[in-house]
Order: sequence, then C-alpha cells, then structure tokens
Amino acid sequence: MKHLLIPAIFGLCPLLLHAQEKPANRWAVKVDALAQTTGAYSESIRMPGLKRQLSDGKGIQLSIEYLYIDHKNWQLFQSAGLIQYRHRKQEQGLALHTSVGYRRKIRAAYIEGLIGPGYMSTKFSGGQQVQTPAGEIHTKPFNLTGFTPTLALGAGYRIDKKWSVYARYHHLGQLQDAASTQAVRLHRTINAGIGFNL
Repeated sequence: MKHLLIPAIFGLCPLLLHAQEKPANRWAVKVDALAQTTGAYSESIRMPGLKRQLSDGKGIQLSIEYLYIDHKNWQLFQSAGLIQYRHRKQEQGLALHTSVGYRRKIRAAYIEGLIGPGYMSTKFSGGQQVQTPAGEIHTKPFNLTGFTPTLALGAGYRIDKKWSVYARYHHLGQLQDAASTQAVRLHRTINAGIGFNL
C-alpha cells in the first residue's frame, strides 16, 4: 500500500500546485491619446502626411480588452472602446467600437492587428446653411451618424506583467446616413497608449 501511496502523492503535487496558481489576467484597461484627421470622403483614400496627421484633431480613447487565448507566441483578444475627438472650429465626434484582435509576441514586444464594427456620430461646429421656400438662408445644426467599420495595426512593449505601452494606427470608415450624398467619410487616428492588466 505504501508503494502505491508515495507515487500517488508525487503525482498529485503538480496538480495541487497548479490549482493554487493565480489564473491568467484576462481583462485589461487601456487609455490612449490620439491625433485624428478626416479624409475627403470616398473620392480620396490617400494617406495624410505625418505633419497634417499630428496637427489636426485631438482626442482620447478609453477601452477594455478581454483575452480569449494566451498562447506562448500569440494572443487572440476582444477590444471595446469609446473614442472622443475634436477639431477646433470644425467638428467633434464620438465613436463606439468593438474589435477582434490578433497579437504576435516578440519577447517583451509585440505587433497586432484589429478589425471590427463601430458607430460614429459627428457634429459640425458651423452647422449647415439651408434655404427656406421664401429664399431666406439660415444655419441649422448639422450632424452625421453612421455605422463605422474599423481597422487598426499596432505595436507595443510589455513593461511587466501589469503594464504595457503601445502605438496604433486606426482607420475608421463612417458610412453616412441620408443627410449626406457621400458614401464614406474616412477617419484616421494615431494612438499612443498605456495598458493595465487587472
């Protein structure tokens, strides 16, 4: 009996130690500062220059992330976020989005890609000029809203098990409502952020 009991105890030790280990951190909170620029609708998909990108709108993004798979070399995750941006004397916008992401680990560094749906509302500072049947012209508030698919590429560095820093380049294609004759309004953001694992 002793000969069976001793191997059984040694066999159970790894399982007991594993059960006492803290589970992997699956949730993270992320905060980004961003520089935002808006493309000239669907006729122009040219990438803006870095000087223009950094000198146009400014904003912030708050997001949460859930880790589905944490492999030795890669991760699969879901991200959901809120973006707020403002162009001085031009427009301000608010967007909600969620994305599925793939992250490739390179030691403490990583590269990643994200894609998913979103929704954006844009309010223009100057409003919209309209003409009444009597010929009078006046200005009324002008907003655009629409479904907004998002695509992002990024790179980052894990400082330790809790903290990370990263940069991302987002493309958001705002599909507009009946208020506009244009099909897509392109938004591009360069994000610099910091993440905290819960």
